[in-house]
Amino acid sequence: MNTIMSLFVLPDVSDIAYFTDPAKSAGRSSNDHNNKIREHILSAMPYIDDDYFNHPVYGESWRTHKTALETALREISPLYAFYKVVKKAGRGHNYDYKYKFYDSSQQQLSTEKVEFKYNALTLGDAPQFVSPMKPSQYLSQSFEEYYYDRYLVNLLTDFGLEVPERSLYLSDIHKTEPNCMLSAQQLYYEGSKGSSRWANSERAKAFYDACRKCSKTSISQFIQETDLRIDMLSDYLVKSQDKKVYLMYHQGVFRVNTVESSDYRIVNYIKQPRFARYVATIATGQTIKILLRWKNGNGIAFPAFQIS
Repeated sequence: MNTIMSLFVLPDVSDIAYFTDPAKSAGRSSNDHNNKIREHILSAMPYIDDDYFNHPVYGESWRTHKTALETALREISPLYAFYKVVKKAGRGHNYDYKYKFYDSSQQQLSTEKVEFKYNALTLGDAPQFVSPMKPSQYLSQSFEEYYYDRYLVNLLTDFGLEVPERSLYLSDIHKTEPNCMLSAQQLYYEGSKGSSRWANSERAKAFYDACRKCSKTSISQFIQETDLRIDMLSDYLVKSQDKKVYLMYHQGVFRVNTVESSDYRIVNYIKQPRFARYVATIATGQTIKILLRWKNGNGIAFPAFQIS
């Protein structure tokens, strides 16, 4: 334990405010930063002790959140004496943590894949439960090719930006900051008033507006013309949800949600191009919304599905 402690960077005592202060839940531009701090706090919880609990301002919040978390974890492993957390970084994983539960004799009871969802107590309340990369593999035609050929070339040309070579674009576009789109991405965020890179430039604002318009129009038209490959998407959903536990949080309450992965097999679907999505019925009879979107700038970088 001491070896682990010596390598683990503990959170600042004030960081618990990212769970308790509503102001730290607002604003899409800060979501990623705020979520990373919350995820770090969860990784650190096994090490949080009286040094945190006795703080005059934040101590009680640390104590109540640790107690609430450990109570929720007993829904996963009722007999555990202590646990360890391994953060699973990167988009190659379909979950956030591995929780390892042990009994009082230090025998491991179980290892669980856990995904954290902030500001929701049920999966139905969460904005998404999974976000598959490279969505075209689940579609009857390539969205990336469609967008490049029908929209991107004209858009970049109109604003005097270099048009990337097609094969380079198709291989690079799934990164958060594709090298072939860096100049376009910079201009896009300079035109976005909510971005830290906002430059209040008329050209940038015009480009930002044009990107949003092209994104909306292209996705709507694409969905009208394109079918879901429901067998492939079903296989992905079943695999990604297999033996996964959701740790939900809202206003001081932690709650555990579990699902049967086989329940996510898609039976049928309808198209809703106006809302940039497909709506699928799964084996339980429930519906899931499959939104097609760009994650790092409209029409700029990282197309993906957002499934809720």
